Amino acid sequence: MHFCHLYIKDQKNWNEKIKKLKNIAEEKVKCSLAQLAICWVLLNPDISTCLIGSNNIKRIEEGIDCINIYKKIPFEVLKEIEDILDNKPQRDFDFDNFKEVKSRREIALGV
Repeated sequence: MHFCHLYIKDQKNWNEKIKKLKNIAEEKVKCSLAQLAICWVLLNPDISTCLIGSNNIKRIEEGIDCINIYKKIPFEVLKEIEDILDNKPQRDFDFDNFKEVKSRREIALGV
């Protein structure tokens, strides 16, 4: 899976976004862009399953390596990815108390 499969609000700046994400992957996380995408999925508590597959053993091994990578990604990097993609999940709303509450992702990440 790559970030390009996601709904992006601003298609005009797509190439610039990919360059920024690739820079994060290579410079901050020390992984490929594909691995960053898989890690991003693994870190989302609203997603219960992440399927990886390929007709290439090397790509499958690269996906499996994400198990060792995703736990090391700091929240600041996730925030930077969300800022680039502009796809942060909306907060939940408590209709009993008429106020916004943290999303499950924010609670799981402790932010």
